[in-house]
Amino acid sequence: SNCTMKWGEEQREGENFFRCDHGLLVNLRYVSWVGQSELLAGGQRLKVSRPKRKLFLQALADYIGGNI
Repeated sequence: SNCTMKWGEEQREGENFFRCDHGLLVNLRYVSWVGQSELLAGGQRLKVSRPKRKLFLQALADYIGGNI
């Protein structure tokens, strides 16, 4: 449910997780590829919703920039 996802996001705040689709939290540490509407994380292709794509790319860039 939305409530559960919101709770999950709050529990992982500051831990490099990003909600890239309705029911999907991704750990940015495992993202190895980003396409137009999907990403590869932990060997799995996952959807990135269009409204979240720009924020996702920014979060990923911030994560990478802080971990070089």
